[in-house]
Amino acid sequence: MSIKKHLIQLAQLIIEEEEEPDFNIIVPSVIKLIQIEISPNKQQLAELQQLRYLIEDKQYFSAYQMKQELLLNYSNDQEYINYTKEIFELIDDDIEEIKELTKWFDLQDGWSIQQQDSRMQIRYQQLPNSPRVIARIDTEIKIPLDIFISLIYETELYPQWFPFCKDSKTILQPDKATKILHMHSSPPVISDRELCVKGWGVNNLEYDGSVLILSHSIDTRTKLLKRYGIFS
Repeated sequence: MSIKKHLIQLAQLIIEEEEEPDFNIIVPSVIKLIQIEISPNKQQLAELQQLRYLIEDKQYFSAYQMKQELLLNYSNDQEYINYTKEIFELIDDDIEEIKELTKWFDLQDGWSIQQQDSRMQIRYQQLPNSPRVIARIDTEIKIPLDIFISLIYETELYPQWFPFCKDSKTILQPDKATKILHMHSSPPVISDRELCVKGWGVNNLEYDGSVLILSHSIDTRTKLLKRYGIFS
């Protein structure tokens, strides 16, 4: 995609001083529109290629950090702002989605213990002024990361090992690290649920040394459903 500018070129009509102008003269193409393609310069293109690499590699926080720097560097370049608007908005949407889920990681108060043994601890809490219940499961899995990621990737096998999952199937795979699933879940405390779930990975190894594997239901999230072309 490139930015298009339209310039107006006026044909020149030269009239000698001693001559009386003939206003009936036909001047072909007196006004002509010329379309000029204007693209980012080589440095900007290289920066945007690096940004796209970070997004494809699921380095969302590094991509967001780079996007903020680019916005600062080219804040006065409206053509550049317009050119990058779509990709920058997608980065903002991804970061907002991740932060919405990870905000519970550091919450320590208000949990009720549902189950606790040597393998795992299951906690939940009712959100204030909301029908929603947040469940948190803490456990340590002593297997190599690549094997664990492979288990996560095989979504049809979830019922064999994923707590409370009765059935799971992939309905869409937008990219290598994102899947949209249909799941039938039977969690504690609340009744059985059928869910449309987005699951995806976040590569923070270069950012803070972590890897996040996130999922949440999206059946009521119109913006996400539209983005992935589901039920539109």
